[in-house]
Amino acid sequence: MDQIQTVAQLIERSREYHIPLVLVFVDYRNAFDSVKINALLNALVYAGVPSPLTNASWRMLLEHVNYYPVVPLEAYNSHRERNTAGRHDLPETIQRHFRMP
Repeated sequence: MDQIQTVAQLIERSREYHIPLVLVFVDYRNAFDSVKINALLNALVYAGVPSPLTNASWRMLLEHVNYYPVVPLEAYNSHRERNTAGRHDLPETIQRHFRMP
């Protein structure tokens, strides 16, 4: 019940102060067995969701899903060789698509 009240307050404050609000609800236990992540991210881009939010969504998904991006194998392998810190940085081909800084 506290979560519903929190969401209601967020909506109320965003309207009161004219601040844009984006809410994302994700069921991690059941959602990703049937959702194609590429399709989800493409839908966000197509809908005009700003890049920072799309990038945040990408990072959030990487933390909770075993995901292997569909990029040329050479690009993926070269990215993995350079990425020795274990971070979830995106391969350059995906960065260009999502206009990463």
